[in-house]
Amino acid sequence: MKSLEDKNVLVLAPSFFGYEMSIKKALEQFGANVSLYNERPKNSFFVKSCIRLRLSFVIRKHIYSYYDSILNETKDTSFDYLFLVNPEAINKDIITSFKNQHPSITVLTYMWDSIVNKKNSSKLIEISDSFYSFDSNDVIRDSRVKFLPLFYTQDYARISEVSNSRSIDVLFVGTIHSDRYALVSEVKKQLLRKGRIVSIFLFCPSRILYFGRKVFSKNSQPKSYSEVSFKSASPDWLCEQITNSKAILDIEHPSQTGLTMRTIEMLGAKRKLITTNKNVLKYDFYNTNNILVIDRSNVNIEDDFFDTDYEPLDISIYEKYSLNNWISTIFSDNSK
Repeated sequence: MKSLEDKNVLVLAPSFFGYEMSIKKALEQFGANVSLYNERPKNSFFVKSCIRLRLSFVIRKHIYSYYDSILNETKDTSFDYLFLVNPEAINKDIITSFKNQHPSITVLTYMWDSIVNKKNSSKLIEISDSFYSFDSNDVIRDSRVKFLPLFYTQDYARISEVSNSRSIDVLFVGTIHSDRYALVSEVKKQLLRKGRIVSIFLFCPSRILYFGRKVFSKNSQPKSYSEVSFKSASPDWLCEQITNSKAILDIEHPSQTGLTMRTIEMLGAKRKLITTNKNVLKYDFYNTNNILVIDRSNVNIEDDFFDTDYEPLDISIYEKYSLNNWISTIFSDNSK
């Protein structure tokens, strides 16, 4: 994409399973000069809790000090773009400081969480030149928001090229939230009764959070401490597990309608998907042979779903949901 050649792009993105590095690498492959910073001052449980519980005022000085340091470090670069990925910590005042320092900068924002779950992000719509969301309901709520589904990286495209025996029938890897544990448990119980091999990896970002939920929301947490990992799965390990799996289980947050990253990644990996997100029926890659939609209030796993292999789709579908096309869409819409 020629519009990015020799352009200076400042990316502020969360440190999240390496996706920020994939975005940086893809931008650089398009010829951009990329400066990447964590959008949050720290990845600690305390900082993330303050931000997500809308208690940013508690760490206000820390947030401003952090962004002042970025402004100082980048003052000698004339940036063409400020790319905000799923912002939580930054606010309009800080963005205004970047715009004042770089008068010709274009501000692009992308949300991979619903605005309903990240309410502060709605305050950034007005100051952004373009604002995108993975959730089509965000577009319905505010016409200034543009709809753009998530992407898969080349790591998942490479999985599709591997031919192996796939010893795992169903794999689930995810963070514990909402009713996710109860649903995973029910799916596992049904599949084990049918003689299927199931692999489950449950992640909790903090022991404090785990024990707090154990006290106040017992049914949402595993009964055994040993069922939970407090260290996230590495991207390499995850790709290895998916390579050895026939189908992947996806359970979205009940307040979101957008398709999860895992859903799009399974498209790239050409793996079957079991999901609670009924909105997948509206997408152009939906195929009854490849995707089984289950009711989260009445789980029923149809055994014949496993009797057929994944059915390949038209190559244009895979290209559409690739990381390169995701970046092309955002930056082509706002080319200079």
